[in-house]
Amino acid sequence: MESKKKKNNKKKNFNNINNEGKIAENMNNGNNNEKVKYFLMIPLEKEDFINTFNELCTKLDNEKPKNFDNNLLQKPQKLHLTLIVLDINENKEKTEKIIDIINSLINEIKDILCDELYFNFEKFDVFDTVKKSYVIFAKMIEDENHYKLKIITNLIIKKLLEGNIINKKDLENLHINEEYSDGELIYVIKYHLTLLNIKYLNRALQKDKKPTLRDIDATDILQCIKNIKFPECKLDKINLCAMREDESNGKYEVIHTFNIL
Repeated sequence: MESKKKKNNKKKNFNNINNEGKIAENMNNGNNNEKVKYFLMIPLEKEDFINTFNELCTKLDNEKPKNFDNNLLQKPQKLHLTLIVLDINENKEKTEKIIDIINSLINEIKDILCDELYFNFEKFDVFDTVKKSYVIFAKMIEDENHYKLKIITNLIIKKLLEGNIINKKDLENLHINEEYSDGELIYVIKYHLTLLNIKYLNRALQKDKKPTLRDIDATDILQCIKNIKFPECKLDKINLCAMREDESNGKYEVIHTFNIL
């Protein structure tokens, strides 16, 4: 790994893929009657990572374990690691404030990293229980890099709380719990890479006017994919995205990119 080069100029403008005019355009084009959530996430879009996910998809499609349906699968171009969901409903003022807050933290985030941050996923897990699963995900290894990412996420959350972008109720709704470590308040994030989700299948079922499902028994699916191993991922940027698809590329719509390296 290459050593991080120290940045002395704290007022440096970091790369922004969407300027102020683009933000305004996004706000104006939104349907005011439809609430669109935003979220901060790490995109997982390197070729070797996408190839491994496609390998997982092919294995599931070929072996067809019980309860598997192709509509359960995440789209490869949408693979990501969520840091926090922001229920701001396309509020232009709040969006610009979020961008300012994160930009103000870039140098501090780099100091936390010290060197480049790589993280790995060790095994597959589910939300709720294996017999009644609604999400199947890859679990992040809880090593030193996981600890650094936790510090970075907590830094962001605390600044968003101070800026009145989110509140304690929002965190409760996201199942982000509080705990104390050495007398310091820590927000507990369950980092996960969503691979299959019951809501993706339900969209297809609703389109076909078929009954939707609350959960599935994921036993055979987990057995099928248990030997798939994802390559390590590098934290080089954080995206602020709208929770909707960009029709031009099939990814989540990116509002702003914060370059970390």
